[in-house]
Amino acid sequence: MDIKSTVFFLSLGTNMGDKAANIAKALDFLSKIGPILKISSLYETEPMGMEPGAANFLNLVLCL
Repeated sequence: MDIKSTVFFLSLGTNMGDKAANIAKALDFLSKIGPILKISSLYETEPMGMEPGAANFLNLVLCL
């Protein structure tokens, strides 16, 4: 039997509550689906297309 693997690139972002904890929970959950091969640095970005006063986002990209 020939087993093929699939690689996914996911972008994660959060701007609510404890942003670092939200990212950590997402990474923990995703690691149960498959091995996380690479994770980018964390980036803080300003919201676009949202109501004035919206909190900045914490973002990263990962390879699963």
